[in-house]
Amino acid sequence: MEKALASISIIAGLIFLFAGSLKLFIAKNKLKIWGVKGLEFVPSLFIKLLGLAEITGAAITILSLFITLPNVILKICLVGLALLMVSATIFHIMRKEFQNASMTSILVVAIICLLVFK
Repeated sequence: MEKALASISIIAGLIFLFAGSLKLFIAKNKLKIWGVKGLEFVPSLFIKLLGLAEITGAAITILSLFITLPNVILKICLVGLALLMVSATIFHIMRKEFQNASMTSILVVAIICLLVFK
C-alpha cells in the first residue's frame, strides 16, 4: 500500500508541477500552444495564482515522501488540491471540454485516495 501511495504522490505531483509551471511561467497567449485550453477569458493574474497553487501542492505532495512534514500541512495541501481540481472539473464540464474534465476527475480521485490513506 505504501508503494502505491508513493507512486500516486509522485505521479500526481509531477502532473501538478508541469501544469502549474506552464500556468506560472508561460504567457497567457502562448498557453494554447502547450495544450492549456479554456483560459482565454480568465484574468492573467488568476492563471498565475492557479499555477503557484499547483506548484506549491506538487512540492508538498512530493516532499512529504522524503521529509517528515506535520500531517496537518499535508492534509490541508491535499484538500486544497482536491478543491482546485473539483472546480476545474466543473469549469471544463460547463465549457463542454469533456477530455479535460476526465483528466481533472482522475486527479480528484487520486488526491482523495492520498487524503484518505496517508
